[in-house]
Amino acid sequence: MNKRTRREQRIRLCALQLRYRKAWRTQASSCQLAAMLTEIEAIQQYLAADSLPQEALCR
Repeated sequence: MNKRTRREQRIRLCALQLRYRKAWRTQASSCQLAAMLTEIEAIQQYLAADSLPQEALCR
């Protein structure tokens, strides 16, 4: 994975995490929350599979 792709995935992950927290606070449906978590986990696995050291993720 090149630097640009990795950066884009980290940005996407942070944005999804923010959207998830907002959805949680507004009591979104469990289906919506589950879909977001699935996406978040997929991106985390994608980033973890990379051989570069893992940068700190947005929290």
